[in-house]
Amino acid sequence: MQDPDSAFRRHLSRLNQLISDGGSLSGHERNCAFLNVNGEKFATISSVSGLDYFDDARSPVSVDWDRDGDLDLWVGNRTAPQLRFLRNDSPKDNHFLNLRLRGTKTNRDGIGARVEVWPADALSQPLIKTLKAGDGYLSQSSKWLHFGLGPSAKIDRV
Repeated sequence: MQDPDSAFRRHLSRLNQLISDGGSLSGHERNCAFLNVNGEKFATISSVSGLDYFDDARSPVSVDWDRDGDLDLWVGNRTAPQLRFLRNDSPKDNHFLNLRLRGTKTNRDGIGARVEVWPADALSQPLIKTLKAGDGYLSQSSKWLHFGLGPSAKIDRV
């Protein structure tokens, strides 16, 4: 009868060697991107978006890095490149609001705050976001809250 502990150690050693050699735990799947279609279904836009790299991606982070109103992506990968920047250069026909919250006594970063933005042109539908301390695996997006306002250039209230 074979020692179960030695079989476990043998398999663990093979797994460690696979990782050391740059092998993928995900089976070399391409990265995926999906588009929400009218809140009813999702369509894959992986290829046309340019996000379908062979990277073994683990931690995408969205941030308006160049402060132009559209969200850019930083992606941490287990394999090379370990960090990839994907700049969003969408047409700038719409409006946006970026907010950075600051507490005055405790919770200086405003973690847990819920913000409602009411665009003036919207049909009484607020845009709602909550500031989180972390929101991904091995990653954390910006503490700036980004609100896409579309064609609405004015805000009723925040």
